[in-house]
Amino acid sequence: MRVYTYKKICLFIAALACVFGLCFFAAANANGQAEPIAILQKSTELEEPLKIAKLYEQYIKGNEASENFQKALASAKKIEAQGTNEQIEQAAAELMRAVGEFHDYLFAPEKKKTKDADLIKALFIGGAKCAYDAPARTFYFTLGKEPNRLFEFDFYITSPFDLRSPDKKTAIFAELMDSGGEILPYGFVPEPNKKYALRAYSDTLTFDYSIVFTMLPIVQISDIGAIPDWYYEDCTISVTDPDFAFSPFDTSVLFYEDSAQIHIRGSSARGHPKKSYAIRFVDEYKNEKDASFFGIEKDSHWILDAMYNDMARMRNLVSTNLWLSFSCPPYYAQFAPKPVYNGIRGDFVELFVNDEYAGLYCLTTKINRNQLQLKRYDEENDIMHGISYKGKGWDAPLRFKDYFGYDNNSFWWASFQQKYPNPENGYSVDWAPLYELIRFVVDSDDETFKSQIGGMIDIDNYIDYTIFLCFSYAHDNTGKNQYWSVYDLQDPQLSKFFVTVWDLKSTWGRSWHPGPTSPNLEWMDSDPEHDTAIFRRLVLTNADGFADKLRERWNEVKLGAFSPEAVKAQFIQYFDLFLASGAFEREATKWTNLLNGHDSPKEALAAEREYILDWIDKRYTYIDDFFANKLGTVGDFAPRENNRRRR
Repeated sequence: MRVYTYKKICLFIAALACVFGLCFFAAANANGQAEPIAILQKSTELEEPLKIAKLYEQYIKGNEASENFQKALASAKKIEAQGTNEQIEQAAAELMRAVGEFHDYLFAPEKKKTKDADLIKALFIGGAKCAYDAPARTFYFTLGKEPNRLFEFDFYITSPFDLRSPDKKTAIFAELMDSGGEILPYGFVPEPNKKYALRAYSDTLTFDYSIVFTMLPIVQISDIGAIPDWYYEDCTISVTDPDFAFSPFDTSVLFYEDSAQIHIRGSSARGHPKKSYAIRFVDEYKNEKDASFFGIEKDSHWILDAMYNDMARMRNLVSTNLWLSFSCPPYYAQFAPKPVYNGIRGDFVELFVNDEYAGLYCLTTKINRNQLQLKRYDEENDIMHGISYKGKGWDAPLRFKDYFGYDNNSFWWASFQQKYPNPENGYSVDWAPLYELIRFVVDSDDETFKSQIGGMIDIDNYIDYTIFLCFSYAHDNTGKNQYWSVYDLQDPQLSKFFVTVWDLKSTWGRSWHPGPTSPNLEWMDSDPEHDTAIFRRLVLTNADGFADKLRERWNEVKLGAFSPEAVKAQFIQYFDLFLASGAFEREATKWTNLLNGHDSPKEALAAEREYILDWIDKRYTYIDDFFANKLGTVGDFAPRENNRRRR
């Protein structure tokens, strides 16, 4: 019989000492010397032993060990309600001794046979289903971004054997052990990214697994075969996030699982080995339903961004967070019925697909009417109000260099796609508003442009976007990868175009290749492929005071949310998180492009961190001087055909 009961009690009490207010008394150790041992205050002395005992109740079998355990449990429950402090202390010790004896009876090694077959179909801890990486026989559980809190191994297990005998459930027990094989207490503080042993027992079998504790939310996709490329397929999606409760009525509900549909998304990203996914949650009738994560308002559509070409795996979300932190609200925000979010929101997660680790992802909202709060289409009278177009290429109309006729029977015009109202759902298409804006920018003389452009676009929004493009050198976003939207076409006071950022992976020193970009080459990308005429024209004509306001706004934001210190802080928090949680290491092991020529994930992460922080400082110095002293030279950056600039 292993030495279990006394050690279990001491370990259990020591673990709780970090959490609860405790008093102490002296107890003899193995050498007969007095040692301080924590004794819980009355309100908690029996609480934890009763939790531990509850895990064993399903294994009661009608033998002497079972009877002793049942008696100790019944006595503890009675004394908890009306016992003295001394009686409660004795009851806690007796209950833990009985648990230890019962455990040793049930799971004595000589009664077990190790078998190479899974005993666990699903492991739940605190009501949350653990993710499972079957090839590595490793479970994953998230502690949240502040992991130094007590973890309780409050588990239950479903077994694959239950499918064979649904009316007779197989009782599976499990224990966690450290690297030395010592059984860990029910309550302890796990170390993130450390692999712990997990041993599962049935009446006749044992099976060894591992468990790793991460700090990122966990997303699991199941009940699906190969994820399709272009059409939605049914699946089940679960999200575990200790930092946000999924129920407004119960803050302990940290696990969400529901029916959904999924397909691979992206354009060039479809060619990468690591895929991004589009998700929509649905009810039993396949109607869209809303879900909320990370404290973000509910939406039915979400994205799992693979970030494959980003050597930091964070540029898109960090960039959008920065944009939302300093950019002014769109012109109509005060009239919208709900808050306007002019960019995606989300968080980094670790993804598992069909019980296999898939990597580090970013779960985000989509840009849609719900996020932008555009005025709804009037279906009763067939009147279009809000409208949104997405730039998806680099042809002349998108760069405000030329225009040609459009067809309102097509979802597409030039490199634009109408996103709202969605024509795929039967709504009308209207290219006239966008066509007229581009035609005006291309054809108008300077005086007309200066006097009228302020009534056609949200100047303040476009000033902030220009600052963002320049500081981050977002050279894949000067025309492509942005949304052009109008709040209400029917209201002359609320019908200006505004822009929304999107797909910002080619920023802060990296291209989509994903090679490096110079921090001091030019104000924004002026390559013939990407050069967009509207930025230069706004500056050179000083339309609606654009150039003056641009300098003034830069001098404001460079001291606050868009200062180099604020920008670097956004990156640093995620570099630290990716390192401490082990998520970057697991990602680089799964997707080796992330090593980027380095010998280890830690080296790769440290190198990219140093590169980004140094690039930000150099870029700030360049663009601060440019806005102050060289803004009038933007005409010098007009592209010279057949002479591509080196980045």
